[in-house]
Amino acid sequence: MDAKVEIDREKFPSNYNALLSELASRNTELEAHNRVLSIETQKREAGITKSCSPIRIIFILFIGFFSSLYFALSSKFGQMEGGDKLLSLIITLMAGLPLLHSFLKGWTLGRHGVVTLTNDAFSYSIMQLFYSFVLFYIISSTVVWW
Repeated sequence: MDAKVEIDREKFPSNYNALLSELASRNTELEAHNRVLSIETQKREAGITKSCSPIRIIFILFIGFFSSLYFALSSKFGQMEGGDKLLSLIITLMAGLPLLHSFLKGWTLGRHGVVTLTNDAFSYSIMQLFYSFVLFYIISSTVVWW
C-alpha cells in the first residue's frame, strides 16, 4: 500500500495501472483465502463441539467423588476460618468450571494443548478425572473442615 502512495502517477502511468491491478488481484486472493480459512475453522469447531453423554458425566463425577473422599476424611475436622472458606470457593470454581466446560463443549486443555473427546479420548478422560478429583476434594474438605 505504501507503493501506491509513493509512485508518481503522471510520470509512470503504466506502472501505476499495473500496480493497481496487482493490488486488486491480491485483495481477491486474500478474500478467497480468508473464506477458505473460515470454512475450515467452522468445520473444525463443529467437530470439537461434542458434549458428553449423561452416563459419562455420572461416571466421571462418581469416580472423582469417591477417590477424593478418602483424602478429605483423613484430614482434621473443624479447622476452617473465613479466609479459608473464600479460598476453597475460588479453588472450587477453578476446578469446577473447566470440568463443566469439558462436559458441555467436548474439549479441554491437556498437557500438550487442546484435547478433544473425538481425537484423544484417553487424555480427555484423564483430564476430566483430574478436574473431578480436585473439585470433589475441595468440596468434601470444605465440608469436613467447616
